[in-house]
Amino acid sequence: MSDDLFGVFRSNVRNLDDATQRNLYYALHQLIYSNLFFLLNDHNLVEDAINEVFIKAMKHGPQTREDSNIKAWLKQVARNTAYDILRKNKKYRQFTDIESVIDNEENEFQLISMMDSVEKIVEEINRRQSLVECLQHLKWEYRIVLYLKYIEELPSKEIARLLGIKEPLMSKRLKRAKAKLAELFLDKWGE
Repeated sequence: MSDDLFGVFRSNVRNLDDATQRNLYYALHQLIYSNLFFLLNDHNLVEDAINEVFIKAMKHGPQTREDSNIKAWLKQVARNTAYDILRKNKKYRQFTDIESVIDNEENEFQLISMMDSVEKIVEEINRRQSLVECLQHLKWEYRIVLYLKYIEELPSKEIARLLGIKEPLMSKRLKRAKAKLAELFLDKWGE
């Protein structure tokens, strides 16, 4: 989606017609769903989080600067919303629903349309499913470090600050997380 579409959040979204609001909601959904699912690991919690993000974006979007990156701002709002949900629902954090991420991930279909052979499509889907399953078997502390480092591309110092730990500990945790993920993935997928 273009930044122009998300730039609508800088105006009063409540004054838009229903169809435009719906399109804006679905565009936001597509932008942040996979990142939220990676953090929350539950389709229902992700849908709740997306609703909260949409409301927050409608409320606070007009206060953003014109020269700011609206997509990055929306992803940050989504990430902070997910952290709030995790803090409130600590006992549910290990809930796994792999089928919902596979069924609802529209990016998977975009990938399929780009590939040229059925064998490659099947192999790529199986590899991704295996990776998602391996990620679900990691401790939450490992998953969050991998997410912040490789999905959000945050620097180590910022990750340590967000998690409330020292940078050397964060580096050790990241190293362990990568090693554990590689071990699980190789066991599932092979060389």
